[in-house]
Amino acid sequence: MKKSFLIPGHAVALNDKVYIGNTLLGTVIERAFQNQYDFAYVENNGNTATNKLPNGNTLPLGSAYSDPPQGLNLSAYGCVSGKQSGKILSVNYSNSIDGVAVKGMLKTSYTAVHRDSGAPVWSSDSPVGMQSASALSSNGAWVSGSFTICTVLYEICKRGSVHDIYLTTF
Repeated sequence: MKKSFLIPGHAVALNDKVYIGNTLLGTVIERAFQNQYDFAYVENNGNTATNKLPNGNTLPLGSAYSDPPQGLNLSAYGCVSGKQSGKILSVNYSNSIDGVAVKGMLKTSYTAVHRDSGAPVWSSDSPVGMQSASALSSNGAWVSGSFTICTVLYEICKRGSVHDIYLTTF
């Protein structure tokens, strides 16, 4: 089984080298950015994975939430916005990210901003998804009517790729 970090597909291309600061995280070995997917697997370059967030909180480990319902309370941790909370506003949501049509996403109310892509999203003790994009004002600010969409982790897991997955932000 491959050990891989999960990052947003809209941020990279196949075979890209991915760094966190000056540290090589690994190489993109699989990427999907269309339909229900906005993810890429980055081969682990020997880095130690942890479920500890920079604020001291711990990400839940375990099976991904298989069918997250509208109204489900969520938490997310973006590398810019930090820990956020909100709820699912809509399931099976369709939109466009960087001109690419995506569907089957979750529309959420938590506050995410530019460079939060890839943020882990969870509910109670179950992983739910990964931050994909936000609808913000023209100057990038969070305003009334803004929302965030995320890729459903369960959908990625059932694609059939064999990976141990680590959520991360960069």
